[in-house]
Amino acid sequence: MDCLTATCQLAIPDMAHLLGYVTSNAAHARRMVRAGSHSGRSVTICGAGPSLARHVRRLPATTHVWACNSALLYLIRRGARVTHGFAIDSSEGMLTDWAATFDVNYLVASSIAPRLRDHLLAAGRRLTWFHSYLGVPDPEGWAPPDADTSYELDLYRRLYPASVRVGYGLNAVPRAICLALIMGFADIRVYGADCAAAPDAPPMPTYWSLGGAGASPEYRAWMRALVMYADGRTAADAFGESAYLAEATIDGVRWATRADMTVSARHLVDLQRAHSGRVTLVGDTLPAALARQSDAFMRESFPDMGGLGRVVNFAPELVAA
Repeated sequence: MDCLTATCQLAIPDMAHLLGYVTSNAAHARRMVRAGSHSGRSVTICGAGPSLARHVRRLPATTHVWACNSALLYLIRRGARVTHGFAIDSSEGMLTDWAATFDVNYLVASSIAPRLRDHLLAAGRRLTWFHSYLGVPDPEGWAPPDADTSYELDLYRRLYPASVRVGYGLNAVPRAICLALIMGFADIRVYGADCAAAPDAPPMPTYWSLGGAGASPEYRAWMRALVMYADGRTAADAFGESAYLAEATIDGVRWATRADMTVSARHLVDLQRAHSGRVTLVGDTLPAALARQSDAFMRESFPDMGGLGRVVNFAPELVAA
């Protein structure tokens, strides 16, 4: 991967509201995920990346089919069998992804927006809850009951029936895999977890306009053409025309992506390697390309978390650290 590198800071935009969401959702959490509840069964987990379009008609007939975020609408509209919707996203953007509801079970994190919860309950949908690690700082002056309990964990324990907490990965699919592992699924097949745009899009133009006044017209046009989702939505649709992306060539294939997705790609590879024979990544995706690389490449050349939400070795063009 030959490109400039930078350090990018990741942040949850609605962090200030998350503990309020957790508190509000507690009164509605009647069904909780239990560890080992599906021991030995099989599950297909679907992200909404562009590669999903090539598999939508031939997904395996596993016991469960989980559709993450907008993959739910995409799969059902194309006649695919889906048993569960999955969401950890606390933003109200999920109200767009799940504006239409369906006769499936909904696996939702205790930190989803209350408006999404109310929307699903008003439609008569079945919700099963779990916890997704947020990393919210402890309030000033709060005294933990023991050295290993954070304020966030204390809320889960005090307000909810016993359940499980997932915390590996920045996006929905890695955390869905973690939940499936905790639930005991023996065969976990993952589709549409591209963590990038469709491969071999046109090369990324220079980001900066003349004089450094924001994104260049060429870059904005590139973002409008860069397919990020199976339903055809582009990078501009998802992130805006001026969002920073990076590109790199791996084994002769060009990939374009953003900082959080590079980390999720690494996490997906780590999960497959740690649970070989149990977790399988399917399709022409960035994680599948990375899975063929050496440990040295992953360690020395590919972006990773550097602590406190920092992504190191990310390489959008000319982004100041």
